[in-house]
Amino acid sequence: MLFLGKQSRLVCCGSSEYSPDGRLRVVLRMKLRCLVVALCVGVGAMAGKYSRDVNEPGDGQPVEFRIAKLNQVWEKAKRMQLSPVRQAELHSDIKIQEKDELQWKKLKVEGLDENGEKEAQLRRNFNDV
Repeated sequence: MLFLGKQSRLVCCGSSEYSPDGRLRVVLRMKLRCLVVALCVGVGAMAGKYSRDVNEPGDGQPVEFRIAKLNQVWEKAKRMQLSPVRQAELHSDIKIQEKDELQWKKLKVEGLDENGEKEAQLRRNFNDV
């Protein structure tokens, strides 16, 4: 069933009020373009911890530990200017924590820490450090 619209255009009754002049299509295209641009920008900005820049230190600073949170603790300890004895104790404690966490990650992958006891123990040990 066809009739003439307000602007003297031939309009089909079943279509949207925007489709005769193409406004709906234009709006949808604009939204789609904005979405694509936003996704591209988001993917570029979200390189995060998996990016090459983060995983390959290129600024010349040696990374002491393989786990980022342990590195943060160590960097803070160095900034606090602890006594050499206390700093050596902390370094050894962090090394032990790192070894335990890497072992736990292997256990977790193999499914041997089902109830999370080892993870809970690691968290308590980390809080003690």
